Amino acid sequence: MDLIADGLLLSAALVAIFYCWAVNRRLGHLKKQSADLTDKLANLDKTVMEVRAAIAEGRSLAEEERDRLGHLVKNADNLRRDMQRAAMTLEKSAKRVEPEPEPAPKPVERESSLSRVKRLNQPKKRRDVS
Repeated sequence: MDLIADGLLLSAALVAIFYCWAVNRRLGHLKKQSADLTDKLANLDKTVMEVRAAIAEGRSLAEEERDRLGHLVKNADNLRRDMQRAAMTLEKSAKRVEPEPEPAPKPVERESSLSRVKRLNQPKKRRDVS
């Protein structure tokens, strides 16, 4: 009976050793994956910080451009008003002094190429001067 109990204890010890060895291997893989994950998270954190800095820079550039465009729009609006005033003044002055319209010059009729060729190819009439 002692021999059977010793055999059972020995087999239980061997199973426990195998189990501990398997658990140790899994823990080693988990530690390795944990280190890889930590490195990847650090890299991700660095990337997020760079993206945030780029976004902040983009926002500041956009605000500067918005201000610059605001000034350009104001200047354009002022110029538009000035142009409208000048156009109204010009219309008023044109209504006061209305010169008689000059007749349009008549266009000079040009001989077409075909009629010129026909004219040049006609036999010349000679006058008899006797």
